[in-house]
Amino acid sequence: MAQAEAGGCQREFCRFFAESVDDIDELCLTRKDDILSCLKSLTKWLTDDENRFLYGIGLAQMNRARSSLSSCCIRNVVQLSESCEPSFDSRNSPSTSLFTECLRVMRNACAGCSKNQAEFTKNTDLLRLMKVFKSAIGKVEESENVLVLLRCGMQFLGNSCASNENVSKSVWKLISTFICAVLAVDDFKLTCYSCMLLHSVTFASHSVLRELCSQPNGIHAVDILLKKLHDHNIEFGCVLLEIAVSQMQPGNSNNNKRLISESVIDFLAVQFCSGSEQILLLNQQCLHDSPVVQCLLLECLCLATAEIYPHLQHNSTLLSSSLDLLTSLHEIGKQGNSVFTAASKPSEETLHSDHPAFSLKKNLMRLICNLCHSNRPHQDLVREKGALGVILENTKIDQNNPYITQWSVLAIRNVCEGNEENQKFIQQMTLQGLAHKADDLRAMGVNAEVSDGRITVQSVKK
Repeated sequence: MAQAEAGGCQREFCRFFAESVDDIDELCLTRKDDILSCLKSLTKWLTDDENRFLYGIGLAQMNRARSSLSSCCIRNVVQLSESCEPSFDSRNSPSTSLFTECLRVMRNACAGCSKNQAEFTKNTDLLRLMKVFKSAIGKVEESENVLVLLRCGMQFLGNSCASNENVSKSVWKLISTFICAVLAVDDFKLTCYSCMLLHSVTFASHSVLRELCSQPNGIHAVDILLKKLHDHNIEFGCVLLEIAVSQMQPGNSNNNKRLISESVIDFLAVQFCSGSEQILLLNQQCLHDSPVVQCLLLECLCLATAEIYPHLQHNSTLLSSSLDLLTSLHEIGKQGNSVFTAASKPSEETLHSDHPAFSLKKNLMRLICNLCHSNRPHQDLVREKGALGVILENTKIDQNNPYITQWSVLAIRNVCEGNEENQKFIQQMTLQGLAHKADDLRAMGVNAEVSDGRITVQSVKK
């Protein structure tokens, strides 16, 4: 049924152009309402969710309906769009309405259809299209119609780039010069559609991703989106954080690891401090987006404080928030049956590596370790907040936090280096016996005993 109806829309639309192939401008003036009606019918039948719901059409059938769009119809839609000169000075411009509806048809036709992607991008003058979008940016506050045009334009570009490396490169080359201006527009939908476009071009082409991570326009776009991530639930913001984390990894060969500017990394540190308690929500059965974002911010800050952004090592608020969070996680974990409870036995059930709480305490320890390196005020702050004992208690094996033992030992080293007060605090601790986990050592073939105030460790003969 979808294919039959779509075929009827195509024939009716193409009939207008067969009658007036030499004078499209005149056609737009005399038959504007009829053409607009046909375009809306095409848009409707190329829309996925609406028709699948109304007529029980499967996704495969919907894709076949899109693929059935004729080359003649595609050329006519493109030709019509290029004959329209949107007027941004008029609130109800007929040419703007026609142009926007053409974009809707192009957007819907390219969704998941490589055939239509190729047809539309081959016939479309992308350079002219970009010029129209650039002109529209300065007028979005004056007219809702212009804003809708820009939204549809970003959606079309995003759909046309999906899984298409060559188109992605061409679109990025043209849009990179003004994508920041688009993202700066205070409109949530436009931001989401622009994110979809960036997602499409970066995942379709590794070269575009490299440019996003190295060129000033790309880095500025990342800055804008990460700031908007705090105000809106923008999924692509999390993707950008993951990209930023991968760029800052020690083994990354990219010389420019500063995908995020210094001012924005400071902004992210503030957001982590203000929302760090949201991480405690991970202990609930239903995962929320906010703690997941906070965990990504933590991982990003761990890498940032290592070498790339040395000024962060003087951020005492960041250290204080990290210590408070570590203490809270430690206390909740000791109660048992929590995602924050340490898994010291190989037989114990552990978190999946994709779970946000996996490596969470290890990352916190890593951040604390970095912030205390050769920093006397921060060393003192750890002692003053009573966190030395918490760090020491996390030197044991925890399969939910790989390498937390090593990071905890290194954190103690950094906290005590050149700090007599902290060294004295640890020296004054008294041995109270073996922890109840000593049985775990015996299970691994090691026996621990207390003798003359000292702990001795021996292998157990089998």
